[in-house]
Amino acid sequence: MVVVAAAGNRAGGTEQVGAPATIPGVLVVAGVDKNAVASNQASTQGLTIGVSAPATDLVSAYPGGDYKIWSGTSGAAPLVSGLVALLRAKYPNLDANNIINRVIKTATPQSTEPYSPIYGYGLIDPQKALTAQVALVDSNPLGSLAEWVELYRRSAESESIGEVSVPVVPNELDNPDNFDTTQIVPIAVYVFLGVLVVASLLRRLRRRQ
Repeated sequence: MVVVAAAGNRAGGTEQVGAPATIPGVLVVAGVDKNAVASNQASTQGLTIGVSAPATDLVSAYPGGDYKIWSGTSGAAPLVSGLVALLRAKYPNLDANNIINRVIKTATPQSTEPYSPIYGYGLIDPQKALTAQVALVDSNPLGSLAEWVELYRRSAESESIGEVSVPVVPNELDNPDNFDTTQIVPIAVYVFLGVLVVASLLRRLRRRQ
């Protein structure tokens, strides 16, 4: 399965990608404007970014039959998901690893380096992705999700219960003087009413039988 995730937006108060965009193997999408330049508002950066896609001045359906123009990597990610769907349709025998590889190998670099933490491997090129000759791979070029899960599972299992820190704030229930007895009466009333309702229902059922 190909997992596509948005990189997040600076306008949301973050500069770096966050989960699930930090997980290896996930195809993370950054956002660019109409000039293919990283958006100052509708994108972030990080070493897990895979590719870039348009993220500004997007037209989207809106409740009530309207259309709105908006920006964000949550609009760029579906464009990549659509490309993945097209590749699945044209190459039904390709696994997720090779679908992802085809997307990133055919992307147009947006920097002088082969990879950029801002653009990933570049701006997606749907036509090239669908028609180019791309060598097959045996693993996900963006990392292994299975290895990541196993690594953190082992880490969680190795943690000692004795290492759990004790809360600094004392538990008020440890002091009988702090116990709020006013809460007992309402709770008891609700329990009593619940018992009456259940008993009434049981009587009706017995009469019908």
